Amino acid sequence: MLSAFKNFFALASVAWPFLKVYQSQFRFRKGRGALYDFWVECQKEIPELKDLPGPLQRRIGHYLHANSVTAQWFSILHRHRMSRREKEAGWYLAIATPIADYLVDNEKLSLPEIQGLLDQSYDHTFGHIARKIYRQAKSLNAHPKLFDQYLHLTLDAQANSLQQESTMLAAEALKHITWQKGGYALLLYRTALQPVVTEDEKKGIFQLGGLMQLHNDIFDLHRDLSEKIHTIPSLCRDVAELQSSFQKEIQQTVHAFRQIGADRNSRHRFYLLLNLAVGTGHICLEQYLSLQRQYGYFEPTRFSREELICDMENLNKISKNLFQTLRINYDQI
Repeated sequence: MLSAFKNFFALASVAWPFLKVYQSQFRFRKGRGALYDFWVECQKEIPELKDLPGPLQRRIGHYLHANSVTAQWFSILHRHRMSRREKEAGWYLAIATPIADYLVDNEKLSLPEIQGLLDQSYDHTFGHIARKIYRQAKSLNAHPKLFDQYLHLTLDAQANSLQQESTMLAAEALKHITWQKGGYALLLYRTALQPVVTEDEKKGIFQLGGLMQLHNDIFDLHRDLSEKIHTIPSLCRDVAELQSSFQKEIQQTVHAFRQIGADRNSRHRFYLLLNLAVGTGHICLEQYLSLQRQYGYFEPTRFSREELICDMENLNKISKNLFQTLRINYDQI
């Protein structure tokens, strides 16, 4: 009970900025708010963005929100008030992420070809968009050398993830790809913020990025199966084992962030906000476990879209996730 009170007051202290970030996704869909205004300005500067396919534009909206969430986490961790410049540096990265994914996944461009887009040695219809976004993101970035380093590693990890389409990989190989893809992408997002990134924080961010990628793969199970993409959840035949593995990764993430120099109260708030995001993975896994109990097996390819999709905009599930977070005893993790 005492830990629930501590969690409640810790969350309450950061509730207003968090709620503003959370609501930004709904405001964006309705054509309102800072994110939408930024997106409109970007389209004025880079008119070709208006011609992107609808699904790609919707993914950009998703990543603009996701970047705002993670930037808020790190600003709370470091007790840092983000400037407009830092926010825009992250938002440009958010626009770039699904475009880079599209170039690798759909256009099958190699890392040298994407680098060629940026230095104008390779011609492609997305060339102008890629160069403009790259220049804007780097010019605003607080750590331009780290930005280039993690951009290269992120693109390389995305290219390596194509192996998930071509063959059935072993569990360890899948985990390596998952963590490289998620870890370097989150490290790239972190470069937009001014506070120096220590070596211990880099390790924590890499672990967190892998955890977030695994979380996304849990929710995207039906889509990945339909696109014949092999992920850790698609290999799952016992949901209880995946639940246990997922919880261990959360615990490792908490341990990793305990090694950095931030004060304990800031780390506590950071963890609670993080858990509100990744903790939804447990709710999705509970839905999968219910299917396993109902049918006596868990073979994702044999389930329908309706059975596999977990709607986290459902008020009951939102409430459940919040109460699960409040019940966590941070001292015992």
